[in-house]
Amino acid sequence: MPNSKKTAETDGEKVRRRPGRPPKNPDAVRVVKNDPPKKAYVFFNCDADKSQASKNIFYNNEIFRDVNAARKALWDKVKEEIEEGRIALIDDQFTKVRHEILDGSPVEAAKYLQFASIDEMIIH
Repeated sequence: MPNSKKTAETDGEKVRRRPGRPPKNPDAVRVVKNDPPKKAYVFFNCDADKSQASKNIFYNNEIFRDVNAARKALWDKVKEEIEEGRIALIDDQFTKVRHEILDGSPVEAAKYLQFASIDEMIIH
């Protein structure tokens, strides 16, 4: 069943059709590649074990999208938490944490943080 006038799904793939008229040959439609899922990151203050029960979404209610400005804001949040003493660095890996958040995978930066975690979410 078509999702809209311009696209329809066949066998799980989106296909593009001309608006206003049916295709001449239904088998000769162009396949549109699905976009990769968009990611977002959530910073959590948590216990030393990083248990799921200690991650409170109502306390840490900021979501950082996977764009440069949001990654910089996430880095500013982590840096502020370190300076305030609410979280600690494991083995003084300040530059690695900064690199992972700004250029790499923010989830990987969490392994250098104590009493904090960064989780990845898929947004639609």
